[in-house]
Amino acid sequence: YLPHCTFNLNPRAASIDTPLHAYVPKPFVDHMHPDAIIAIAAAKDSRALTKEIFGDAIGWLPWKLPGFELGLWLEKFCVENPEAKGVILESHGLFTWGDTPKACYETTISVINQAIEWFERRSEGVAIFGGEVVKSLDASARRDIAAKLMPKIRGLISEKSHKIGHFDDSAAVLEFVNSKNLRPLAALGTSCPDHFLRTKIRPLVIEFDPAKPDVDAVIARLADDIAEYRVGYQAYYDSCKHPHSPAIRDPNAVVYLMPGVGMFTFAGDKATARISGEFYVNAINVMRGASTVSSYVGLPAQEAFDIEYWLLEDLKLQRMPKPKSLAGQIALVTGGAGGIGRATANRLLREGACVVLADI
Repeated sequence: YLPHCTFNLNPRAASIDTPLHAYVPKPFVDHMHPDAIIAIAAAKDSRALTKEIFGDAIGWLPWKLPGFELGLWLEKFCVENPEAKGVILESHGLFTWGDTPKACYETTISVINQAIEWFERRSEGVAIFGGEVVKSLDASARRDIAAKLMPKIRGLISEKSHKIGHFDDSAAVLEFVNSKNLRPLAALGTSCPDHFLRTKIRPLVIEFDPAKPDVDAVIARLADDIAEYRVGYQAYYDSCKHPHSPAIRDPNAVVYLMPGVGMFTFAGDKATARISGEFYVNAINVMRGASTVSSYVGLPAQEAFDIEYWLLEDLKLQRMPKPKSLAGQIALVTGGAGGIGRATANRLLREGACVVLADI
């Protein structure tokens, strides 16, 4: 079906969500994943919250793997609710529609802002994530720990392919990693498919007491912690796989959370590591909203697996460009301010390396 949704023999594969858009009987459709909406979609009483916030203007549909059948559900909803302006899909996102691009866009913005304002009102005076239980180290100490710890993590997870790391100690991250509910919420995993496809189903929490900052003890435990995560990921794969499932992918964590310090993310290149971190911040915002007004609900393991190892997702991965020859590697160029140094740096960058320039 999907290859027939192309124009002018476009060789690019159609979106997995094409059927969802195609069966909405409106000229213009927006499909969005804003944090405030996903927080509603990932709440235990998602349907009741949708009704409370939006009335009959925005509908609700239960979780369903994206595809043809969900497209038919959307069509049925639109036919049966002609006055509705959109619908929230449980653990997924928001659909809005209109007769013109402007009307559709304005509805989308209005719905998102309405959700944001509702969460702001309902969150006043509430202990976020159960409240703070540890204090952040100062910024320079956080950076020093990151500089000491990240090369160790990188070495332990780069056995089969080189990894590059990214560090985030933003206010949103620190609020989460310093909170009472860090561990139970992190264990539930992310909900929105867009999130866990880039962050894995759940992060690795690095046990650390910023009041007694023993980084050497953390480093001594790292190999065991990472090995334990791999065992858990293998168990997740083994318990959920189907006869036709793709082979298991890299079993290492993408996201590492450290109380008092922040978040480390690792991937095959710097951009992907940064983007993975940004997506986990989205997941933090979702957990923040859902757990403040209700209970946060992650996707069941089988549903998460069926997205992560969906054959259509696997085909998408296979179509991605092959890594460049120096992807995931770090190069230090001395004399980088001169002509030879600059030319060398440009060549290394073209081959996919992360480059550090030094000169006097």
